[in-house]
Amino acid sequence: MNNPKVTAAMGAVASLYLGYRLFGPTDEAPSPTLYALQWVLFIAALIGLVGGLYQMSKGK
Repeated sequence: MNNPKVTAAMGAVASLYLGYRLFGPTDEAPSPTLYALQWVLFIAALIGLVGGLYQMSKGK
């Protein structure tokens, strides 16, 4: 994924989905392991989004 537009788009999609899964309505609470994994992936998606936006701002 050398294209920063693709990286930013994938980071945005993943962030939206994981954000909904973390903060949206649920019928039951997830297991602590799943909850921790979702947070790790959410943070990684945000880092990818910010990194893609940074690369686009630098003109790469």
